Amino acid sequence: MKNMKVIAGCLIIFLSGILAGAVIGGMIMKHKMESIFHEGPPAFKRLILKKLSGELKLTKAQQEAIEPIVEKAHADLKQLRHRHQPEAEKIIEAAISDMKQKLTEGQRKELDLFYGGVKKRWHDR
Repeated sequence: MKNMKVIAGCLIIFLSGILAGAVIGGMIMKHKMESIFHEGPPAFKRLILKKLSGELKLTKAQQEAIEPIVEKAHADLKQLRHRHQPEAEKIIEAAISDMKQKLTEGQRKELDLFYGGVKKRWHDR
């Protein structure tokens, strides 16, 4: 009987640790994603460089050689995004219009506020 209590206690502690780890890990990931989203492209570029350096075990010289390549790709993608942004906005605005038909008046206002903020961030970048 004592063994069962010890085993049950250990199991509860073990499961509590898993749950706490999952919650804390989720919070950390959410924070990282939010900071990348709010900081924008510079944060994303740093993340890419860090990931490449870690995965490929790049030397300092390789990191310095690859950084301008990542920066150029970022600049090229930015130009592409600017060229195609009007098309993307038309698609999104059509989707927003379709969504509004399924929403209440209050939800429509919230959607307008949300989309207005997203659109402002696009144009600020």
